[in-house]
Amino acid sequence: MKSPRRFVLLLFPFLVSAAPAQQGSTTLSTTAEGYDVHSETRPAFEIKVRTLTDDERARLKVEWIGTESGHLEYMDQTVPQSKLWVPAKDGNRSYQIGVKGRLLLVSADGKTREPVTWLQPLRVIMACRPDAAPDWSQHHRSEDTVSGDTIVEKDGTFVAALDASDLRRVPGKEADFRAGLCLGTHKKKTITWTGAAPVLAQSLTKFSVKGPRPLSRIQKIINTSPLPAAGGFDPVALIRAVNELHALGKDKALAELRSFAKEARGFPTFEVRVPEDISTADKQCLFAIIMLLFEADSPKYPVPNPALGGPLPSPGAKDWPLWPLYPFVVEDDIPFCLAEGFVLAGMATPPETHIKWAEQHGRLRTKPLRPKTDPVTAATKILATPQGQRLFGKDCKAEHYHGILMHQALAALPGLLPPTKERGRFITSKNYDGDADWRDCQQKAAALDLRWDADAMKWVKGR
Repeated sequence: MKSPRRFVLLLFPFLVSAAPAQQGSTTLSTTAEGYDVHSETRPAFEIKVRTLTDDERARLKVEWIGTESGHLEYMDQTVPQSKLWVPAKDGNRSYQIGVKGRLLLVSADGKTREPVTWLQPLRVIMACRPDAAPDWSQHHRSEDTVSGDTIVEKDGTFVAALDASDLRRVPGKEADFRAGLCLGTHKKKTITWTGAAPVLAQSLTKFSVKGPRPLSRIQKIINTSPLPAAGGFDPVALIRAVNELHALGKDKALAELRSFAKEARGFPTFEVRVPEDISTADKQCLFAIIMLLFEADSPKYPVPNPALGGPLPSPGAKDWPLWPLYPFVVEDDIPFCLAEGFVLAGMATPPETHIKWAEQHGRLRTKPLRPKTDPVTAATKILATPQGQRLFGKDCKAEHYHGILMHQALAALPGLLPPTKERGRFITSKNYDGDADWRDCQQKAAALDLRWDADAMKWVKGR
């Protein structure tokens, strides 16, 4: 079986202001030793290069100003980052931590110090966990360190934006995080930052970083709802979110969705989302919730399908009407995602458009979701339909997409049908027989006589 490729998701709907077109290129790579490398080549960088001596490096001094929550309006290193930095206000998005400081060069006699005014790339690094102390004397790695790349401005100041979702902050509290500064390099038109760079020993410090605001119980549940892609799609998390919001009624449910959309970022992080941390949230999880929570109050205004790009796999032109909730489908009140990912050129539909549709043309579904069978049986039913076979293939050997629903069914049954060495993996061995494994899942699910526990919101053994 050619298993679904975990990283086929090409979904990049950046819902921030678009950056002006720039000549040049940006390269992100990893060395054989595992160090990240970030290079940018721009005509604007082709100015006189200042190469520091070891003595000058030792005389650099960092005046740390502090940190604040917010986000960069867009990414462009040719523009002073202070002009692009947007502080978080009134519950607006704060998915980055801005670290501010000033870089100075102390004179050889130690009597004066002047701000660095040449084009000097910098990388601010911070330990991922409070009170952790990674060894940065030779290099730094993303496993225990989060970084933000920037360039010193003309007055010596700098702002570096770090991804808040990579910091294990404590909701509602402040915690100390170790931080420091690394120097990047400048050669002709190219500036480069890399994990192979050591920290400037004299820059080491600790910052007291505020944690994200504490989330309500319902906001945490929304934050666990899956994104519109089969990889990592958990039907149980979506059922829980839909049912919890259904119990609130339309007005309160919409208020919760609006609040979440206001703060959550609008593009995928590909990182693990932490339910209690809004900075790890991705508001694209709202698509599935809205499309299952609401029904159209008139045939004139059907539930809209989000424009997320070209789906993989893609239904044929005649089959689109057979998948009215695409990229989702509900079988026996069990939701699945039909798309492994999307290829997008341009801007995707923001979830706010679906919230507006729900406000104007949606009504709550008549009843909460109450699965009538188990997810293995439901997935089997979908795969047995003519449109299902045209979309996914007739078996695993014929089409690797056939295993998409199998993975979601297994994700909904933790501890009941646990993954084997191969089962449930996106990358499997050449000799793995997915069809035989799927038949084994069907037999074991039937033997367990699985039923939905509405109170616990999970499947349990019937006997």
